[in-house]
Amino acid sequence: MAVINGRACVANGRNLLLDTDFNNLALWFASQNWTKQADKYNGLAVMQTTSDWGGISQYVKVKTGEIYTLSLYARYTSGTGSSNIYWSLNNNLESGHAGAQVSNVSKQVNLSDSWQSVSATVTITSDGYIRPRIERTSNNSNVLQIAGMKLETGTLATPLTLAPVDKVFSDGKQVYGRNLLLDSQTQMRKPSWLLQNTGWIEDWGTYLGSNIYRTNLQWRNARYDYKSLLDREVINTTDDFTYSVYFRVVGEDPAEMSYANIVFYSGATTKQGTVSMQLTSLKESQWARAVVTFKFNGAKYDPTKDNINSIRIEMTAAPKVANAYYEFAAPKLEKGNTATPYSIAPEDVM
Repeated sequence: MAVINGRACVANGRNLLLDTDFNNLALWFASQNWTKQADKYNGLAVMQTTSDWGGISQYVKVKTGEIYTLSLYARYTSGTGSSNIYWSLNNNLESGHAGAQVSNVSKQVNLSDSWQSVSATVTITSDGYIRPRIERTSNNSNVLQIAGMKLETGTLATPLTLAPVDKVFSDGKQVYGRNLLLDSQTQMRKPSWLLQNTGWIEDWGTYLGSNIYRTNLQWRNARYDYKSLLDREVINTTDDFTYSVYFRVVGEDPAEMSYANIVFYSGATTKQGTVSMQLTSLKESQWARAVVTFKFNGAKYDPTKDNINSIRIEMTAAPKVANAYYEFAAPKLEKGNTATPYSIAPEDVM
C-alpha cells in the first residue's frame, strides 16, 4: 500500500465536500468562525479559528449502512493539545436537516504545531444528515488551522481530490460540463440505465470511447433512469440542462428519410417530443450530434412512469432499406445550455 503525504493510496475516492479551497464560504456551516489565511500548506488553502466548537462543515445526506471517512491536515499555530472530529448535528433538526445516527459520535486527535494528517471513520445507523468537522474544544486555547478536507465513502483516507464541478467557462463561454449520466461509456449499469445497451458486441465498436448502440427499430435506444438523477440530487427545476448524443444512419441515405424524425423524450422535462435534429440534412454513415436544452419539470418519482420519464433520443420510424440501421453513442447530460465535448462522469474515473 502506497502512502502519499500520510494518506493511504489505494484508490482515489470521490470528495463529497464542495469548495475545499474555501472560495465560497456560503457553502460552509459556521464559516463565520474561521478566516482564510494568505499562506497555504502544500498548495492547499488554510482556514484558521480561535473559537471553541463551531467546526467549519457541510451537510451531507446519508443512508443506513453507509461508511464514511473524513480526512484533513491540521495543526495548532503553537503548543500542543487535542481537538475532536465530530459527525452528528448539534440538534436532531438543524437548519431543516434531520440528523442521522452514527456508530461513534466523535474521535479525539492530538495536535502540535506541525502539520499532520488526521482522519476518522463512521458507520451510519439511521438515514438523515451528518456534518463532519474538526473542532477546537474548550480544553485549550490554541489557534487551530486546517487544510485539505475530504469526505469519502469507505474506510480509507485516500489522497485529496476536488469534488466534481458542474461547469467551466473560458472567455465567457462554457467549455466543459460535468456529465451527469453514470456509465455513459457502456450504458449497461443498473439501476442508472433503465434500458441497457446489453446487445453490444465488439464488432459494433465505440465512438469517442463510448459503446455504440445499434438498432434497426423505431423507439429504441439506451434510456437513462430519471430516478437515478433524483436520488443523486444532481438536477433541479431552475437551471437549464442539455442532453446530447451522437447519431448516424448506416445503409440508407438520410436525405430520403423524411418519413422519420430523431426525437428527444422524457416526460420529466419541458421538451418532451422535441425534434432534436433534421434527419434529412445528414449524410449516410457520418456522425452528427443531436442536442436539446430543457428544464426538468419537478415530476415526482412514479414507478409506473419509469419509461415515460427516462431520458433518451430515439427514432420515430425504422429504416426502410434492408439491412440499414441506426447508431447512437456518447450520451451526455450536463447543466447549462451548451453541449460541451463528450466526457464521462467524474464518478466513473474516481
